[in-house]
Amino acid sequence: MGSAYVATKHAVLALTESLREEMPDFIDVGLICPGFVMSELGPPEAMALAMDTERFVEIAMKQIKAGAFYIVSHAYNIERIQARHDEISGAYSTYATRYEGDQEFDVRSLMNRSQQDSMTTKQETIWHMP
Repeated sequence: MGSAYVATKHAVLALTESLREEMPDFIDVGLICPGFVMSELGPPEAMALAMDTERFVEIAMKQIKAGAFYIVSHAYNIERIQARHDEISGAYSTYATRYEGDQEFDVRSLMNRSQQDSMTTKQETIWHMP
């Protein structure tokens, strides 16, 4: 599989996860994670091995209607996901073990703290206005 193709899939994942956090609650964000689905993008001989488009749509629509974030269809993909998760977890267990206060460099924690500080400053400014 081409590295540019894989990189674009990861970019869409990151973008969608970020949008999920940034959008107001009344806007649903979902990420469709298809496996090999029939399309006009590939050669016909390869598409003969892919999941039928109608079957994929039926599976995906149930999840979209239910408000799921991750829209999944190909069960075996969990094998690849679990292998990656296990490898990453092993690296953390070996090289970056948890410790008290380890959120000190966590981007989300820092951004939340910054937003809270900003809100507090705005409130203090409002309360101290003559």
